[in-house]
Amino acid sequence: MESLHASFEVFKGKQFFINATHEGSYISSSFILHHGDYMHYHLAANDPSAYPLAGNSLVISEACHWGVENGKKELHLGGAGSDENLYRFKRNFTKAPPLELLMGKKIRMPEAYDQLSEAKKAQEGIKHPGYFPHIVGNGWDERLYKEREEKRF
Repeated sequence: MESLHASFEVFKGKQFFINATHEGSYISSSFILHHGDYMHYHLAANDPSAYPLAGNSLVISEACHWGVENGKKELHLGGAGSDENLYRFKRNFTKAPPLELLMGKKIRMPEAYDQLSEAKKAQEGIKHPGYFPHIVGNGWDERLYKEREEKRF
């Protein structure tokens, strides 16, 4: 909890929440980070019983309005993995082509990475040991794994 509180101090002035309410209740919220020309839709939560009200769409729309008013150039909505519905939802906010997913490949804390790898191996095994990072969940879509393997250098 201490590190979470510290992150709010580090990012002071570079973050905000946007909430959508209906009849006095929160139906959707998002945590937005921003710096320079860019914004990042970092975390979101929605009341499932209020999905028909499209509170999440309103939250993203308001984030875009805030960005335009504050000179931001882009709002990154994050990836969608193999969730086709989430992908379509996010694509509805832009006409620009999707960006290629890039992943860092440098281990900055090798001891911690090794500990996580061993814990993952002991807990459920490592389905794709040649894939980096191999500590990700085994629930990764096999199709995405194969696409990434084909693009490897």
